[in-house]
Amino acid sequence: MGNLSLVAPLANILLVPVVPYIMLLVTLALVCGLIWQPFGQVAALVAWGPLTWLTEGARLVSQMPGAATQLPPFPLWMLLAYYAVCVLSPKNEASGYDRVVLTGGRMKARQHTAEQIIKILEYAEQGDQTVAAVCRTHGIAEATFYRWRTMYGGMTVHEVQRLKTLEQENAQLKRLLAERMLEVDALKAVLGKKR
Repeated sequence: MGNLSLVAPLANILLVPVVPYIMLLVTLALVCGLIWQPFGQVAALVAWGPLTWLTEGARLVSQMPGAATQLPPFPLWMLLAYYAVCVLSPKNEASGYDRVVLTGGRMKARQHTAEQIIKILEYAEQGDQTVAAVCRTHGIAEATFYRWRTMYGGMTVHEVQRLKTLEQENAQLKRLLAERMLEVDALKAVLGKKR
């Protein structure tokens, strides 16, 4: 069996905002009492008002009708089914919250084709909308737009495709060079030990 409080939202509105002030006042009274006891007693009297409000308010709210309504036992299989539905249901792609949570706090990088990048840059150059509005329309960050403008500004679609191909080839050659350098270092180490 469980309990459901129908007046807890009212209690939260009336009582919870006072708690941080009570904690500060009681801490202040404690520190003042450590410095000089009569001063701490005066500070404790100041903290007494909000503390009384909290305790009496909680007592009164707990005595209201509907403060604790008995609930029937909740079957475990229903809870597990609910979690399964939440985990296995398709996510709404319109909200970025799921993408951020599922990728560990980073937005998943969306791959834009060369045509899309050039069209976005050309659309912004027309001047019908601000850069911020163009970025919102196409779902990109302003930093991404400016990076694209720096890299691809004034280029054609064919030139952008060629640039991306060259960048991929360059990365592959760098990887191969690094692997060969490791092999050479390993051979030098083996040959150095044999001498």
